[in-house]
Amino acid sequence: MKKAALFFSGLLISLYALTQIYTIDSMKRILKSTTFADSNKVKICMQISNAWLTLNTDSALAYANKLYELASSLNYPLYQADARLLQAKICTIIGQYDKAYDYNLEAQHKYTRQNNFDGVGRVYIELAKTFEKQDNYSGALRYLKQALYTYTKANIKPGMATPYLEIGKVHVKVNETEKAIINFQKAVDVSSLTSDKTITINAYNLLCKEFYHKGNYDKALQAATRAKNLALISGLLPEVGEANFNLGNAYSKVNNFDSAHYAYKNALSYFTKLHDKAAIAKTYDGIGELYFQNKDFVNASQYLKLSNQYALDLGDKNLLQVNYNALLAIAKADKNYELAIEYIDEILAVKDNIYNTENNISMQKVRAFYELKKKEAEIAELQQDNLDKTHQRNLFIIGFLVLALLFIALGYSLEQLRNKKIILERQKKELEELNLVKDKFFSIISHDLRSPMANILGLLQLLSEDHFLSKEEVSTLFEKLRFSTSSALETMDNMLVWGMNQIQENTTESKEVDVQEIAQRVCRFLQQSADNKSIQLINHVNEPIKIWGDKNHVEFVLRNLISNALKFTHKNGVVELWTSSDTTNKQIHIRDTGTGMSAEQKHKLFDDTKKGSVRGTAGETGSGLGLMLSKQFLRKNNGSLSVKSEQGKGSVFTVSLPQVGAKKYAPKATH
Repeated sequence: MKKAALFFSGLLISLYALTQIYTIDSMKRILKSTTFADSNKVKICMQISNAWLTLNTDSALAYANKLYELASSLNYPLYQADARLLQAKICTIIGQYDKAYDYNLEAQHKYTRQNNFDGVGRVYIELAKTFEKQDNYSGALRYLKQALYTYTKANIKPGMATPYLEIGKVHVKVNETEKAIINFQKAVDVSSLTSDKTITINAYNLLCKEFYHKGNYDKALQAATRAKNLALISGLLPEVGEANFNLGNAYSKVNNFDSAHYAYKNALSYFTKLHDKAAIAKTYDGIGELYFQNKDFVNASQYLKLSNQYALDLGDKNLLQVNYNALLAIAKADKNYELAIEYIDEILAVKDNIYNTENNISMQKVRAFYELKKKEAEIAELQQDNLDKTHQRNLFIIGFLVLALLFIALGYSLEQLRNKKIILERQKKELEELNLVKDKFFSIISHDLRSPMANILGLLQLLSEDHFLSKEEVSTLFEKLRFSTSSALETMDNMLVWGMNQIQENTTESKEVDVQEIAQRVCRFLQQSADNKSIQLINHVNEPIKIWGDKNHVEFVLRNLISNALKFTHKNGVVELWTSSDTTNKQIHIRDTGTGMSAEQKHKLFDDTKKGSVRGTAGETGSGLGLMLSKQFLRKNNGSLSVKSEQGKGSVFTVSLPQVGAKKYAPKATH
């Protein structure tokens, strides 16, 4: 029975692939025909581009461009908008986000002029996907909610399913499983009422994955089975393959080896015929894990290595890491320690590669963030412009019918223009502020990060000439090398925290936080730094102290302030930490016996527009980015930061945050 099912599946896949190719070739012939109507050629051009979308993005983009040229020559505004939206979708897929923004803006403008609310909703969805691809999940959710609102207001029920599906996907990305399940279920409910079952099938496949992650394997099996049956009826073969893969995962968790193996093999036959290398790689991994679970290490190794071949070809470092960990476990079980060492080396190399890639991606996303803000301002301006034009057109019609209302309409239009000017001025100011922050960021890269790196290179060159250096000189150079490396790492860590905070537009999650617990953890973390300079690091927070705030923000602030105190304290000095309170707030004090500050230095300390770098007592350097982040985090947590310092006599930094139990507290700005 299973062999017959596999044969039938293979036949379906072959027919599907042949049908796709035949359909594209047939449409190309129609497009070249001189007897075929131009209006139909526009539709054919769009169908060809969509057909190429999953097969070859270059061909898809070429036909999307041809579609726009043809629609423009025939003066079809709606098809021009469709072409721009299709171009935006392809540009998002290939990572050309700037072009995607521009195409989406033009499509939105054209759809709005045609009062095509379905098109406007689809533009919002594509904008959301562009934001999501850059990890800007709050921006993605904002546009998806606008799409849902547009469809709901226009009563376009078939369109409402897609925003629910995409909102669920965003919640998956930020590990909000329950919210994801709710939205996937809404997508199922809405799409079940329409003739197009593609969204229903995708929603069931996604529900299966979320139930699987929750450990609810019975519900996962139910969802995957529904997806598979619907996909087979609808002839959607890639979705059939995905459903079979999900069934394999779920069956393996309930120890049903035969059913899991059959489902994986079925999925593999679909993915192989469809030439989906990524899906083939993950399916081989699933089969390997299944054999490993049943202690069949020979077959497990075979399939894991097959998965690795595809993962290497695709550059999928995360899958490589998973596979190498499984192969390492097999080598250990076989007591083949020589092979185990080889796999450990591979795992370390992949981890290092992943770390470097993630750092590069983070830097690219910081740069893209500023372009994103500019485009958002343009989108807002376009929306306002469209509203203005629509409003003015309506006023003209009313004025033509009732001449007496013309003067009222003119007054209203002038007020609208004044309001628009105010909005544009505010957006301009926001962009100027973003540019100031951007300039600070890149000046840190060019100065505070580049300088220690140059020092490290110079010191390494000196050390390579060790036949000219005494032991004392080598020891001194190693100490300088340690300080330069530490400074570079601290700067990069602060830059990454700041960059992700800017990109993701993080919201503050205030809850009850224990200062004692955070203080102990931070002091343990920095104890080695204190020992290196023979500094006494004394923590007087010996009992639970409850405050309201974001735990990660509070920990970052304390770590940064104590680290700075150690940096500017002389050898054999003292850094100590204690708390006090008033009616509404708790104060955390960090005192050092270090260099202290002049009045001018204190003033610059709280001015984000002035950048300065002062060396620590042992030559340590810093960018000032950590303190800037600390102030931002405290503002978000209704807290404040103050300092008392005298040059040569040390400093006391005081952090104030709302205490638990206070009936009322007023947000305080950092001063």
